[in-house]
Amino acid sequence: MRWQEPAWGSYKGHRIAGSPPPDNGGTHLIEILQLLEQLPLKQWGAPHESADTLYWLARCCTEVFNEGGRQRDPASFHLPLALITSKAYAQQRLELMKMSLPDTFSATGVPYPGSNHLTVVDAQGNIATVLHSVMSMPWSNGLIVDGVNIWAGGAHFLRQMPKPGGRGTLYVAPHIVFDESGTQPLLAGGSPSVGLIPACVSNILNIVEFGQDIETSVHQPRVGGPSLAAMLTPGNLSTTIEVDCGDEALRADVKARGLPLETVSPWNFMLGSYEGIHLKADGSAEACADPRRAGAAEAA
Repeated sequence: MRWQEPAWGSYKGHRIAGSPPPDNGGTHLIEILQLLEQLPLKQWGAPHESADTLYWLARCCTEVFNEGGRQRDPASFHLPLALITSKAYAQQRLELMKMSLPDTFSATGVPYPGSNHLTVVDAQGNIATVLHSVMSMPWSNGLIVDGVNIWAGGAHFLRQMPKPGGRGTLYVAPHIVFDESGTQPLLAGGSPSVGLIPACVSNILNIVEFGQDIETSVHQPRVGGPSLAAMLTPGNLSTTIEVDCGDEALRADVKARGLPLETVSPWNFMLGSYEGIHLKADGSAEACADPRRAGAAEAA
């Protein structure tokens, strides 16, 4: 067991706690959101309404995913986490992105789906948000504790190989977003799937930026993550977009900017399954299972 301080960042005054390295995803959420907060998203509109928002959301998620694959276990490798999650770095990074063409997904280290996420808030306000990943891959080691496979095997080594005794990097993104006071949790959640980072970012934006309730948010059309065809076909590194995420003209606009898109069915299982709890100022809480995968929301 290793106890670590979360990765910390903010989005427009909302503090964000994310799972720290060797979990890649929590850091990635902070990096992406601090890039996007420099853009007038509210003025542009939601991704299914605005080619500008759709383009920059997909582009930031892809480029942070690719670069983040170099982040390793900080107990074994030097990792300048304070720099990576800083506002100054985000500002410089966005300026450099504006002068270059979009990245496509890295051909290596793209996992198959196969994870489960759970978020719980108790009566005292304690929060747990955790993802268990099996990656739907072979080579499992067979180590089972109380019915849980504690390590899914070779799939977790696709991005980085740890040193002997070190830990593999895990592509997960449990997170807690705080209100503008910085003390009260507003949203806690996470997601499985190869599209989990864009799914988490999109739902945070829907709730914090566009003022949606969580049920409306998880039902919104979504973009982000490599398609199954992209993972199986060399050279096909397009970004998945659900067919109802904007019209054909909007998607053509984004493609013309150099960002390849592959249109898939609505509520596609490759685009995550956001499992979150939205905590209201009046003390109530709301949750809704994402229709893209099996899920449930329960209250006791």
